[in-house]
Amino acid sequence: MPFSDKIVTRKEFYQEINNLYNNLHKPIGTEYEASAQKLYTWLIQPIKQELEEQGIENLVFSLDRCSSHLPLAALVNPDTGDFLIEEGYSVGLIPQKTPENYEYEYIELKDSNLTFLGNTNRLPGVKDELERVQNIWAQKELTHFNETNQPEILSDRNHIGFSIKTSFKAFMGKEFTKETLTQILNFKFSESYQLNNPPRILHIATHSVFNADNPEESYLELGNRETGSDNYYSFSEFKQQTIDDIELFVLSSCEAIISDDITEKCDSKLIKDNEGTLHNKDAEERDNSDDLLGFAGLAHELGAKAALGTLWDIDDRETPKLMERFYINLSVQNSTIISEKGKVIKAEALREAQVYIMSREDTKHPYYWAAFSIVGSPW
Repeated sequence: MPFSDKIVTRKEFYQEINNLYNNLHKPIGTEYEASAQKLYTWLIQPIKQELEEQGIENLVFSLDRCSSHLPLAALVNPDTGDFLIEEGYSVGLIPQKTPENYEYEYIELKDSNLTFLGNTNRLPGVKDELERVQNIWAQKELTHFNETNQPEILSDRNHIGFSIKTSFKAFMGKEFTKETLTQILNFKFSESYQLNNPPRILHIATHSVFNADNPEESYLELGNRETGSDNYYSFSEFKQQTIDDIELFVLSSCEAIISDDITEKCDSKLIKDNEGTLHNKDAEERDNSDDLLGFAGLAHELGAKAALGTLWDIDDRETPKLMERFYINLSVQNSTIISEKGKVIKAEALREAQVYIMSREDTKHPYYWAAFSIVGSPW
Protein backbone atom coordinates (compact mmCIF):
# COMPACT_ATOMS: atom_id res chain seq x y z
CA MET A 1 0.00 0.00 0.00
CA PRO A 2 2.24 2.86 -1.26
CA PHE A 3 1.05 5.90 0.68
CA SER A 4 4.43 7.61 1.01
CA ASP A 5 8.09 6.86 0.37
CA LYS A 6 7.76 3.50 2.11
CA ILE A 7 5.48 0.54 1.66
CA VAL A 8 2.81 0.41 4.35
CA THR A 9 1.25 -2.98 4.91
CA ARG A 10 -2.46 -3.44 5.48
CA LYS A 11 -1.72 -4.67 8.98
CA GLU A 12 0.28 -1.54 9.83
CA PHE A 13 -2.40 0.70 8.33
CA TYR A 14 -5.29 -0.96 10.18
CA GLN A 15 -3.33 -1.05 13.42
CA GLU A 16 -2.65 2.69 13.39
CA ILE A 17 -6.31 3.41 12.65
CA ASN A 18 -7.31 1.20 15.56
CA ASN A 19 -4.80 2.93 17.85
CA LEU A 20 -6.08 6.37 16.90
CA TYR A 21 -9.72 5.38 17.22
CA ASN A 22 -9.29 3.68 20.59
CA ASN A 23 -7.20 6.52 22.05
CA LEU A 24 -9.89 9.07 21.23
CA HIS A 25 -12.55 7.42 23.38
CA LYS A 26 -11.58 9.47 26.39
CA PRO A 27 -11.40 13.29 26.58
CA ILE A 28 -7.91 13.39 28.07
CA GLY A 29 -4.37 12.45 27.10
CA THR A 30 -2.25 12.76 23.97
CA GLU A 31 -1.66 9.07 23.21
CA TYR A 32 -3.53 9.52 19.94
CA GLU A 33 -0.94 11.94 18.50
CA ALA A 34 1.59 9.37 17.26
CA SER A 35 -0.99 7.49 15.19
CA ALA A 36 -2.65 10.73 14.03
CA GLN A 37 0.69 12.02 12.72
CA LYS A 38 1.65 8.71 11.11
CA LEU A 39 -1.66 8.44 9.27
CA TYR A 40 -1.33 12.06 8.09
CA THR A 41 2.12 11.22 6.74
CA TRP A 42 0.80 8.21 4.86
CA LEU A 43 -2.47 9.67 3.54
CA ILE A 44 -2.08 13.42 3.19
CA GLN A 45 1.57 14.40 2.77
CA PRO A 46 2.09 12.54 -0.54
CA ILE A 47 -0.70 14.57 -2.16
CA LYS A 48 -0.39 17.80 -0.17
CA GLN A 49 1.39 19.76 -2.89
CA GLU A 50 -1.13 18.74 -5.52
CA LEU A 51 -4.03 19.67 -3.23
CA GLU A 52 -2.55 23.13 -2.73
CA GLU A 53 -1.77 23.64 -6.41
CA GLN A 54 -5.32 22.73 -7.45
CA GLY A 55 -6.99 24.59 -4.60
CA ILE A 56 -8.74 21.47 -3.29
CA GLU A 57 -10.29 22.02 0.13
CA ASN A 58 -12.72 19.10 0.50
CA LEU A 59 -11.49 15.50 0.83
CA VAL A 60 -13.92 12.60 0.49
CA PHE A 61 -12.69 9.11 1.40
CA SER A 62 -14.12 5.75 0.32
CA LEU A 63 -12.79 3.29 2.88
CA ASP A 64 -13.04 -0.46 3.35
CA ARG A 65 -14.64 -2.06 6.37
CA CYS A 66 -11.44 -2.22 8.39
CA SER A 67 -10.64 1.46 7.93
CA SER A 68 -14.14 3.00 7.93
CA HIS A 69 -13.75 4.04 11.58
CA LEU A 70 -10.85 6.37 10.75
CA PRO A 71 -11.48 9.79 12.41
CA LEU A 72 -10.19 11.88 9.52
CA ALA A 73 -10.66 15.22 11.24
CA ALA A 74 -8.16 14.19 13.92
CA LEU A 75 -5.20 13.58 11.59
CA VAL A 76 -2.25 15.74 12.66
CA ASN A 77 0.42 17.37 10.50
CA PRO A 78 3.68 16.23 12.16
CA ASP A 79 5.52 19.35 10.92
CA THR A 80 3.12 21.94 12.35
CA GLY A 81 1.08 20.07 14.96
CA ASP A 82 -2.12 21.30 13.30
CA PHE A 83 -5.12 19.05 12.80
CA LEU A 84 -6.15 18.42 9.20
CA ILE A 85 -9.31 20.51 9.60
CA GLU A 86 -7.27 23.39 11.03
CA GLU A 87 -5.41 23.48 7.71
CA GLY A 88 -8.69 24.31 5.97
CA TYR A 89 -9.61 20.84 4.69
CA SER A 90 -13.13 19.58 5.22
CA VAL A 91 -13.42 15.79 5.17
CA GLY A 92 -16.08 13.15 4.73
CA LEU A 93 -16.90 9.58 3.83
CA ILE A 94 -18.72 7.98 0.95
CA PRO A 95 -19.93 4.38 0.83
CA GLN A 96 -18.48 2.10 -1.79
CA LYS A 97 -22.08 1.63 -2.88
CA THR A 98 -23.90 4.83 -3.84
CA PRO A 99 -27.56 5.25 -4.78
CA GLU A 100 -28.34 4.48 -8.43
CA ASN A 101 -28.33 7.56 -10.71
CA TYR A 102 -27.11 9.66 -7.79
CA GLU A 103 -26.07 13.22 -8.62
CA TYR A 104 -24.17 15.54 -6.30
CA GLU A 105 -26.17 18.70 -6.81
CA TYR A 106 -25.80 21.67 -4.50
CA ILE A 107 -29.00 22.76 -2.75
CA GLU A 108 -29.01 25.70 -0.37
CA LEU A 109 -30.46 24.72 2.99
CA LYS A 110 -30.91 27.99 4.86
CA ASP A 111 -34.66 28.23 4.09
CA SER A 112 -35.39 24.50 4.24
CA ASN A 113 -37.96 22.82 6.47
CA LEU A 114 -36.38 21.07 9.47
CA THR A 115 -37.92 18.33 11.61
CA PHE A 116 -36.32 17.44 14.97
CA LEU A 117 -36.94 14.18 16.84
CA GLY A 118 -35.46 13.83 20.32
CA ASN A 119 -35.20 11.15 22.99
CA THR A 120 -35.21 12.99 26.31
CA ASN A 121 -35.53 9.92 28.53
CA ARG A 122 -31.86 9.06 29.07
CA LEU A 123 -30.13 11.96 27.34
CA PRO A 124 -30.52 15.24 29.26
CA GLY A 125 -28.52 17.15 26.66
CA VAL A 126 -31.18 16.57 23.99
CA LYS A 127 -33.40 19.34 25.38
CA ASP A 128 -30.51 21.77 25.17
CA GLU A 129 -29.78 20.60 21.63
CA LEU A 130 -33.41 21.17 20.61
CA GLU A 131 -33.46 24.67 22.09
CA ARG A 132 -30.25 25.68 20.36
CA VAL A 133 -31.29 24.31 16.95
CA GLN A 134 -34.79 25.72 17.26
CA ASN A 135 -33.51 29.17 18.22
CA ILE A 136 -31.58 29.23 14.96
CA TRP A 137 -33.98 27.55 12.57
CA ALA A 138 -37.33 28.79 13.86
CA GLN A 139 -36.34 32.28 14.93
CA LYS A 140 -38.20 35.33 13.70
CA GLU A 141 -35.20 37.59 13.75
CA LEU A 142 -32.02 37.38 11.69
CA THR A 143 -28.66 35.96 12.71
CA HIS A 144 -25.21 36.94 11.53
CA PHE A 145 -21.61 36.86 12.69
CA ASN A 146 -20.18 39.95 14.36
CA GLU A 147 -16.58 41.14 14.20
CA THR A 148 -15.51 38.61 16.84
CA ASN A 149 -17.02 35.77 14.78
CA GLN A 150 -19.88 35.24 17.24
CA PRO A 151 -23.55 34.96 16.23
CA GLU A 152 -25.92 37.78 17.12
CA ILE A 153 -29.48 38.80 16.28
CA LEU A 154 -30.28 41.50 13.74
CA SER A 155 -33.60 43.34 13.72
CA ASP A 156 -33.11 44.70 10.19
CA ARG A 157 -34.94 42.16 8.04
CA ASN A 158 -33.77 43.89 4.88
CA HIS A 159 -30.15 43.22 5.66
CA ILE A 160 -28.55 41.66 2.59
CA GLY A 161 -27.57 38.03 2.89
CA PHE A 162 -29.78 36.99 5.81
CA SER A 163 -33.09 35.20 5.81
CA ILE A 164 -36.06 34.30 8.01
CA LYS A 165 -36.43 30.61 8.71
CA THR A 166 -39.45 28.82 7.34
CA SER A 167 -40.71 25.64 9.02
CA PHE A 168 -39.50 23.93 12.18
CA LYS A 169 -41.27 21.05 13.90
CA ALA A 170 -40.15 18.94 16.87
CA PHE A 171 -41.31 15.58 18.22
CA MET A 172 -39.90 15.05 21.69
CA GLY A 173 -40.17 12.31 24.31
CA LYS A 174 -43.27 10.19 23.90
CA GLU A 175 -44.12 12.01 20.65
CA PHE A 176 -41.02 10.39 19.13
CA THR A 177 -42.69 7.07 18.28
CA LYS A 178 -42.12 4.36 15.70
CA GLU A 179 -45.21 5.49 13.80
CA THR A 180 -44.07 9.12 13.76
CA LEU A 181 -40.58 8.30 12.50
CA THR A 182 -41.97 6.00 9.79
CA GLN A 183 -44.41 8.65 8.60
CA ILE A 184 -41.69 11.30 8.50
CA LEU A 185 -39.24 9.06 6.66
CA ASN A 186 -41.85 8.30 4.02
CA PHE A 187 -43.45 11.76 4.02
CA LYS A 188 -46.89 10.44 4.97
CA PHE A 189 -48.11 13.19 7.24
CA SER A 190 -51.53 13.48 8.79
CA GLU A 191 -53.01 16.84 9.71
CA SER A 192 -52.22 16.16 13.37
CA TYR A 193 -48.52 16.49 12.65
CA GLN A 194 -49.00 20.06 11.44
CA LEU A 195 -46.43 19.79 8.68
CA ASN A 196 -47.35 21.40 5.41
CA ASN A 197 -44.22 20.31 3.59
CA PRO A 198 -41.80 17.41 4.05
CA PRO A 199 -38.49 18.32 5.72
CA ARG A 200 -35.34 18.77 3.70
CA ILE A 201 -33.44 18.35 6.98
CA LEU A 202 -34.25 15.58 9.46
CA HIS A 203 -32.47 15.71 12.82
CA ILE A 204 -32.63 12.75 15.21
CA ALA A 205 -31.08 13.09 18.68
CA THR A 206 -31.17 9.80 20.52
CA HIS A 207 -29.22 6.78 21.72
CA SER A 208 -28.30 4.20 19.11
CA VAL A 209 -26.37 0.97 18.85
CA PHE A 210 -24.73 -0.32 15.69
CA ASN A 211 -23.41 -3.88 15.50
CA ALA A 212 -21.19 -4.16 12.43
CA ASP A 213 -21.11 -7.97 12.47
CA ASN A 214 -24.85 -8.32 12.88
CA PRO A 215 -26.60 -5.15 11.71
CA GLU A 216 -30.00 -6.69 12.47
CA GLU A 217 -29.17 -6.23 16.16
CA SER A 218 -28.68 -2.50 15.61
CA TYR A 219 -31.32 0.05 16.55
CA LEU A 220 -32.29 3.64 17.25
CA GLU A 221 -33.91 4.21 20.63
CA LEU A 222 -37.26 6.02 20.44
CA GLY A 223 -38.80 8.38 22.97
CA ASN A 224 -41.16 6.00 24.79
CA ARG A 225 -40.33 5.36 28.42
CA GLU A 226 -41.46 1.76 28.15
CA THR A 227 -38.98 -0.92 27.12
CA GLY A 228 -39.58 -3.44 24.38
CA SER A 229 -39.77 -3.46 20.61
CA ASP A 230 -42.03 -0.40 20.48
CA ASN A 231 -39.21 1.72 21.87
CA TYR A 232 -36.64 0.64 19.29
CA TYR A 233 -36.40 1.30 15.58
CA SER A 234 -34.39 -1.59 14.21
CA PHE A 235 -31.88 -1.47 11.39
CA SER A 236 -34.12 -3.76 9.31
CA GLU A 237 -37.12 -1.44 9.85
CA PHE A 238 -35.02 1.56 8.90
CA LYS A 239 -33.87 -0.31 5.81
CA GLN A 240 -37.42 -0.59 4.51
CA GLN A 241 -37.98 3.16 4.29
CA THR A 242 -37.48 5.58 1.39
CA ILE A 243 -36.10 9.04 2.08
CA ASP A 244 -35.39 10.38 -1.37
CA ASP A 245 -36.28 14.02 -0.69
CA ILE A 246 -34.16 14.53 2.42
CA GLU A 247 -31.13 16.67 1.71
CA LEU A 248 -29.49 16.32 5.13
CA PHE A 249 -30.06 13.52 7.65
CA VAL A 250 -28.50 14.36 11.04
CA LEU A 251 -28.00 11.47 13.45
CA SER A 252 -26.89 13.06 16.70
CA SER A 253 -26.47 9.75 18.45
CA CYS A 254 -23.94 7.18 19.61
CA GLU A 255 -22.23 4.96 17.06
CA ALA A 256 -24.35 6.11 14.11
CA ILE A 257 -21.55 5.27 11.67
CA ILE A 258 -19.56 2.42 13.12
CA SER A 259 -19.03 0.33 16.27
CA ASP A 260 -16.09 -0.58 18.47
CA ASP A 261 -16.02 -4.26 17.57
CA ILE A 262 -14.71 -3.51 14.08
CA THR A 263 -11.37 -2.56 15.61
CA GLU A 264 -11.10 -6.02 17.13
CA LYS A 265 -12.14 -7.93 13.99
CA CYS A 266 -9.61 -6.44 11.58
CA ASP A 267 -6.36 -7.12 13.41
CA SER A 268 -6.16 -10.89 13.35
CA LYS A 269 -7.84 -12.08 10.15
CA LEU A 270 -5.29 -11.01 7.57
CA ILE A 271 -4.43 -13.90 5.25
CA LYS A 272 -2.01 -14.27 2.36
CA ASP A 273 -3.11 -15.17 -1.15
CA ASN A 274 -1.03 -17.24 -3.61
CA GLU A 275 1.04 -14.17 -4.48
CA GLY A 276 1.79 -13.36 -0.86
CA THR A 277 -0.54 -10.36 -0.65
CA LEU A 278 -2.32 -9.83 2.67
CA HIS A 279 -6.12 -9.67 2.60
CA ASN A 280 -8.82 -9.50 5.23
CA LYS A 281 -11.38 -12.02 4.04
CA ASP A 282 -14.21 -10.91 6.30
CA ALA A 283 -13.70 -7.26 5.37
CA GLU A 284 -13.69 -7.93 1.64
CA GLU A 285 -16.91 -9.94 1.90
CA ARG A 286 -18.59 -7.00 3.61
CA ASP A 287 -17.12 -4.04 1.74
CA ASN A 288 -19.97 -3.87 -0.75
CA SER A 289 -22.77 -4.12 1.80
CA ASP A 290 -25.00 -1.12 2.43
CA ASP A 291 -24.47 -1.36 6.20
CA LEU A 292 -20.75 -0.57 6.07
CA LEU A 293 -21.23 2.91 7.54
CA GLY A 294 -24.08 2.13 9.91
CA PHE A 295 -27.24 4.21 10.13
CA ALA A 296 -25.60 7.19 8.45
CA GLY A 297 -24.45 5.10 5.50
CA LEU A 298 -27.85 3.43 5.26
CA ALA A 299 -29.63 6.80 5.26
CA HIS A 300 -27.45 7.82 2.32
CA GLU A 301 -28.09 4.49 0.59
CA LEU A 302 -31.85 5.00 0.97
CA GLY A 303 -31.72 8.38 -0.72
CA ALA A 304 -30.62 11.08 1.74
CA LYS A 305 -28.09 13.23 -0.11
CA ALA A 306 -25.91 13.47 2.99
CA ALA A 307 -25.93 12.18 6.55
CA LEU A 308 -24.10 13.54 9.56
CA GLY A 309 -23.15 10.75 11.97
CA THR A 310 -20.70 9.88 14.71
CA LEU A 311 -17.90 7.35 15.09
CA TRP A 312 -18.11 6.78 18.85
CA ASP A 313 -20.23 7.54 21.92
CA ILE A 314 -20.49 11.30 22.03
CA ASP A 315 -20.95 13.59 25.02
CA ASP A 316 -24.59 14.68 24.84
CA ARG A 317 -23.83 17.66 27.11
CA GLU A 318 -21.31 19.15 24.67
CA THR A 319 -22.85 18.04 21.36
CA PRO A 320 -25.54 20.79 21.42
CA LYS A 321 -22.82 23.45 21.12
CA LEU A 322 -21.35 21.83 18.01
CA MET A 323 -24.79 21.35 16.48
CA GLU A 324 -25.68 24.97 17.19
CA ARG A 325 -22.60 26.18 15.35
CA PHE A 326 -23.21 23.74 12.48
CA TYR A 327 -26.74 25.06 11.91
CA ILE A 328 -25.62 28.65 12.24
CA ASN A 329 -23.15 27.96 9.45
CA LEU A 330 -25.85 26.45 7.26
CA SER A 331 -28.35 29.21 7.88
CA VAL A 332 -26.38 32.42 7.48
CA GLN A 333 -23.78 34.00 5.25
CA ASN A 334 -20.67 33.46 7.37
CA SER A 335 -17.91 34.86 5.16
CA THR A 336 -15.33 32.56 6.74
CA ILE A 337 -16.90 29.42 5.24
CA ILE A 338 -18.34 30.56 1.91
CA SER A 339 -16.71 28.86 -1.05
CA GLU A 340 -15.33 30.71 -4.05
CA LYS A 341 -18.68 30.13 -5.76
CA GLY A 342 -20.52 31.85 -2.92
CA LYS A 343 -21.98 28.65 -1.49
CA VAL A 344 -21.87 27.14 2.00
CA ILE A 345 -21.37 23.38 1.78
CA LYS A 346 -22.31 20.93 4.53
CA ALA A 347 -18.79 19.54 4.98
CA GLU A 348 -17.35 23.03 5.41
CA ALA A 349 -20.14 23.99 7.83
CA LEU A 350 -19.16 20.97 9.92
CA ARG A 351 -15.43 21.71 9.67
CA GLU A 352 -15.86 25.24 10.96
CA ALA A 353 -18.08 24.00 13.80
CA GLN A 354 -15.42 21.46 14.77
CA VAL A 355 -12.70 24.10 14.73
CA TYR A 356 -14.92 26.35 16.84
CA ILE A 357 -15.43 23.61 19.48
CA MET A 358 -11.70 22.89 19.35
CA SER A 359 -10.96 26.54 20.14
CA ARG A 360 -12.72 26.28 23.51
CA GLU A 361 -10.37 25.26 26.30
CA ASP A 362 -12.76 22.73 27.86
CA THR A 363 -13.51 20.92 24.57
CA LYS A 364 -10.25 21.22 22.63
CA HIS A 365 -9.54 17.48 22.80
CA PRO A 366 -10.60 15.66 19.58
CA TYR A 367 -12.80 13.34 21.65
CA TYR A 368 -15.41 16.12 21.62
CA TRP A 369 -15.46 16.93 17.90
CA ALA A 370 -13.57 14.39 15.74
CA ALA A 371 -16.31 11.74 15.94
CA PHE A 372 -18.60 13.73 13.63
CA SER A 373 -18.43 13.04 9.91
CA ILE A 374 -20.45 13.72 6.77
CA VAL A 375 -21.41 10.60 4.83
CA GLY A 376 -22.39 11.16 1.19
CA SER A 377 -22.42 14.43 -0.67
CA PRO A 378 -20.32 17.18 0.96
CA TRP A 379 -22.29 19.86 -0.92
